[in-house]
Parts: sequence; C-alpha cells; structure tokens
Amino acid sequence: LLGQRKQRLFSEALGAAPPTSNGMTIGPGDAIEVNIWEAPPATLFSGGVSPDLRGATSGSRVVTLPEQVIDRDGFVNVPFAGKIPAAGRSLPEIEQEVARRLKGKANQPEILVRRVRNSSATVTVVGEVGNSVKVPLTPSGERLLDALAAAGGVRQPVNKMTVQITRGSNFYSMPLQTVIRDPRQNVSLQAGDVVTAIAQSLSF
Repeated sequence: LLGQRKQRLFSEALGAAPPTSNGMTIGPGDAIEVNIWEAPPATLFSGGVSPDLRGATSGSRVVTLPEQVIDRDGFVNVPFAGKIPAAGRSLPEIEQEVARRLKGKANQPEILVRRVRNSSATVTVVGEVGNSVKVPLTPSGERLLDALAAAGGVRQPVNKMTVQITRGSNFYSMPLQTVIRDPRQNVSLQAGDVVTAIAQSLSF
C-alpha cells in the first residue's frame, strides 16, 4: 500500500544514497557559473577578459559568464553555446557539453562549471526541531543526524523522540536514541527526503 509505515531498520529500508542524489547532479532552479579559458590567440573572447585564474603564464584568458539558472524544463542558456540540457547531469558532463558547443568558436576552450546555488537537491526537516529548514545536499553526502543538526537539533530529550524519514510514498520511523546508538541507522539522505522529528506520546 502507498504511504504505509515501514517497521524496518533505516539501514535495511533505506541503505546508502546513490551518488546521483547527494548533490552531484544539477536540477531545475539551481544556478551555475561558467568559466571559459581560451588559449591565445583568443578568437571568441579577445577583449575585456580577466587574467587566468590558474596563474598560468601561457597568456590564456578566462571569462566568467553571468550566473545562469536552470529552467523548469531542465535547460540552461550559456552565451555562445546556446540552450544546453542540464537537469540530471553532473558538472563535468555540462563542462564537456559547453566545450563541445564552443569548439570552432573559441580557441582550445577549457570549461569550469561551478554550482553557486543549490535549489534542487535538498532535504526538508520539520517537526520538533529548533527550526524547520531545507538542507542542501552536497557531494560529501549528508546523513540523518547532519540534517537534524542543521535544523537546530530536537526540542525534546533524545530518549523521547522518534525520527521519521519520508521517501517517495513510503515513510520509515525509528527512535532517535536508536539512531544515535547504532551508526548504521544514521543513513545517507536523498534529494526530496522529508525528515520529521516527532515527540513520543506518553502511554500507560
């Protein structure tokens, strides 16, 4: 059944997040910065450029294009390269595509793409926490306790808290104390996960 509660350990039910979901790929709403190095003699960026940021003495130049935002359809417009599909791609893949599009326009172009704003790969933390927040995921791979810490921790004593992870149409719950005592339950999070801190009700 959709949305049913799972009574399995986090380590069994959720496992490790795949590399593509922990901040390594680009998605709609993300903003990127494109840096283009052109070898001398420059043919596309011959004027108004900045010195080579890598400190090379070869006379190569770098142009930093204005910040570009991936649109709702997953595309980004890069000047001189055109409309590029970016959603679901890694930064190196986007770099290769920009370089391919600039071949023949720029002289031996080298591309560096940097994400300057992460809006697509986030985890939402709500419930009995210091502050409900959206936590951006990074290539380092944020885990459950990282997300709770980013939200200011829990408001109730650890032994009175249950933590729930909602992934897709399923949700999984476990006492927070168990997560802290067993490092295997401090699982890696994926983009779109919702972490809810719930105060356990007293029972008699």
